[in-house]
Amino acid sequence: MAPSHRRSNRLPLARAAAAFGGVLAVGACLVAYARAAPGVSERVKSLDVGVEPGVERPPSEPAEGREPAEGREPVREAGDEQIAPPVLDPRVSGTPDLMQTEPGLRLPGQGKSFCGPVAASNSLMWLAENGFEKLLPPGESRSERQAEMVRHLSSRWFMGTNRHSGTGPPGLLIGISRYVKKNGYKIRRLRYQGWRGHQPVYSTGVKHPKLEFIASGLRPRSAAWLHVGWYQPVPRTRATLSRKGGHWLTVVGRGSKQNPDDGNVFIVHDPAPYAGEDFADEEVRFEPLTEGWLLASGGNVSFKAAGYHRLSGGMHVKREGDVAVLDGVVVLEIEEP
Repeated sequence: MAPSHRRSNRLPLARAAAAFGGVLAVGACLVAYARAAPGVSERVKSLDVGVEPGVERPPSEPAEGREPAEGREPVREAGDEQIAPPVLDPRVSGTPDLMQTEPGLRLPGQGKSFCGPVAASNSLMWLAENGFEKLLPPGESRSERQAEMVRHLSSRWFMGTNRHSGTGPPGLLIGISRYVKKNGYKIRRLRYQGWRGHQPVYSTGVKHPKLEFIASGLRPRSAAWLHVGWYQPVPRTRATLSRKGGHWLTVVGRGSKQNPDDGNVFIVHDPAPYAGEDFADEEVRFEPLTEGWLLASGGNVSFKAAGYHRLSGGMHVKREGDVAVLDGVVVLEIEEP
């Protein structure tokens, strides 16, 4: 089935050349355009919502051994101050913005709970096209290769994405680890900050995600993904929010067009269908929460909201009244073996 191109970045070059009779001038323009804004078919942003209703279940496979971080340069995690990198324009325009419900992906449940593997594939495609080509699966086009990557990532051996409950941090972490290693690369760093359950091997010990930790995923050979929780205000309480589900986003830059130095804004690609059908760089503002309480799904666990961030600005929410709160962040750095 042909992709619907909600987030098709651009027409494939061959199709465009044929459509214009192979005119050299037009071909040159298309090449320049494709280089300036490579897209998903090629952004086949499959309008996938990637929301995880209910309890997120990790895959059944046990966690692998500790990532080979020992012996390498120490990574400053838990809130250590770091110099934030500038917005990386090539990454912003070159990272796909695939929609999780894209029919061409052929995902269970129309991909409505597959935001995790789709968001991960956006960044892995960027890495594959910038020095780590073995991450790319076989395929005749960019969109076909990314679709195959999503199917691999969501499978039982990798993330074990559930058509109803989606992908939690344990699934995303183990899936990325296995996919990178299977394709012949080493993991220099794969770490998680946030309050959701995850394997100790990936833990930083930080429950309140730090903005500089997110920014570290914009370095070369790196990637970062946001795990956002959907919260609803609890009636007759003061500033209490109850979690109703979650969603994964791809981080592609920092700062806004109006103010590139604004460190409280990150640029993301959102795989959800309600984020729109066109390729879009969403500028999301991080607003610190200073009071109130957060309730985990089911309401059995509660903790203070202070130290977490509400996401606003270009952040799209699933339901009217949803409050987007940053639950966690995954950062990856890979290298040649």
